[in-house]
Amino acid sequence: MITENFNEFFDELENNTQLETEALKNEIQGRNMYIQQLKIEKELLLKEIGIIKKVNNNLLEERKKLRKEIDAKNKIMDFTDGMTVLLNKECILEEKQRVIEHLFRIGIDDENSKIYIEEFIYVLSNCLSLLDVNQSKRIKSLLKKNMDFYHELFSNTTPQTQLKILHMYKVKNWSVLLEHFLERTVQSNSLKRFSDIEGLNLLLYIIYYKKLSQLEQNKMFKLFYHDQNKPLSAKLYKSYHDYSLSKTLRELNKFISIINEEQKNIDLLKGEIMQYFLEKVFTAKEVENYRMFKKYNIQSAEKKTKQFGLNFSELRKFGYQISGRTDEQRWQALNDFVEEYGLEVTVAELSKRIKLKSREEDQKKYSNALCKWNSDLEKLKIQYYRGDFPWPNFE
Repeated sequence: MITENFNEFFDELENNTQLETEALKNEIQGRNMYIQQLKIEKELLLKEIGIIKKVNNNLLEERKKLRKEIDAKNKIMDFTDGMTVLLNKECILEEKQRVIEHLFRIGIDDENSKIYIEEFIYVLSNCLSLLDVNQSKRIKSLLKKNMDFYHELFSNTTPQTQLKILHMYKVKNWSVLLEHFLERTVQSNSLKRFSDIEGLNLLLYIIYYKKLSQLEQNKMFKLFYHDQNKPLSAKLYKSYHDYSLSKTLRELNKFISIINEEQKNIDLLKGEIMQYFLEKVFTAKEVENYRMFKKYNIQSAEKKTKQFGLNFSELRKFGYQISGRTDEQRWQALNDFVEEYGLEVTVAELSKRIKLKSREEDQKKYSNALCKWNSDLEKLKIQYYRGDFPWPNFE
């Protein structure tokens, strides 16, 4: 009985042990599978982490590139950088306009503005007329705000560049800036660098903008416009000064004759009709009186010729004649007459001689005189004629 009970006990114990062992095996197997799953998940996570790191690195690189681009855009362009852009042939007009405005803003604080000012004005002169109204207003405002600085800078440029600045100001109708720059030019030492024709142009700006009475007392002005080595400038100043005092039409004629002779070299007459120019410098009545004076001189010369014959001539009073005069003496007499009466009257005086003595019966007798008159007329055409009246044709 006891033996049977022990056998049952051990059988049951063995069964329980087998069950527990089986359970442990299953549990271990389950854990192994779980561990394997964790390993797989770990590998997947590591791969994802690797991908995330790579993406993150790429994002960091993109961010660096973007930061560089932003920094480049936010960098303040200096005058040298700006001129590099402006002088680039591929730079479009809109970009040039934006850069010009920027350089006007920073020029006062950038030392390199002094180095590149000639090139800057060259670009500005080519672009200024193309600026829209708002851009023109902004640039004008910047110039006026720093007028002393920029006009001091401009006065250190070449005379050609200074005249270009005056022309730009006139085209844009920036009278306040123009008048201020005229004063600075005369008061600075730059005037002594001007050639005769450049000085003549400057004087015409001074007269045109009614600044002569203010500037003619300046020491540099007196030295330049009384210098006989600057004959055109000195003669123009004297004729205008004398006319201002005397108001005689002969003095007015001297002034206008110089302008007619040098018309192609006068900046103020580029794009402006002579009549409007004269009426701005003088009054409409004075200009009309001048025109009547010229007309009267021509008619008077023709009338006296008919009345007293060929030998009577206003021109002869100046020493012009064929006999007893060299070519140089005749030419000097013609120049004196042109200065007094103008080219058109002088041409009329010579023309009447040629017409009267070109008849077939007179040609042989006056062949020498006709040759010299025609030669003198041609010299006058080359020296003075600018197409402002019909030139005589004797064919």
